[in-house]
Amino acid sequence: MGIFKKIANLLTGGGASGGQDRGIYVYVKLRRSGEIVRLRVDPINDVSADDEGQRFTRKLAMGQRSFDRVEATIYFDNNNRVTNAEMSGAELSTREAYEAQKATNPAKP
Repeated sequence: MGIFKKIANLLTGGGASGGQDRGIYVYVKLRRSGEIVRLRVDPINDVSADDEGQRFTRKLAMGQRSFDRVEATIYFDNNNRVTNAEMSGAELSTREAYEAQKATNPAKP
């Protein structure tokens, strides 16, 4: 690949990943409203390690309909799988529940 093509890919977001999304998606159900929110975690830029080597990230989850907000601390293993999550006012959910919610309550444009 030529130097100009590499620069163009960097500027347009088509970097080394070839346009593939490397994000980890975590689904959080807000207790107050029942809304399920999808969080995207970039394992390279968003995940840190604490003093014991435990990998984690902190994210703010906000409902699109209810505007409820919850801060989540999400822990990962070395294979980028969620091992635990700490949040006040929310709990982990599933992609299936998120998709079902989206199908029954489509977002207004």
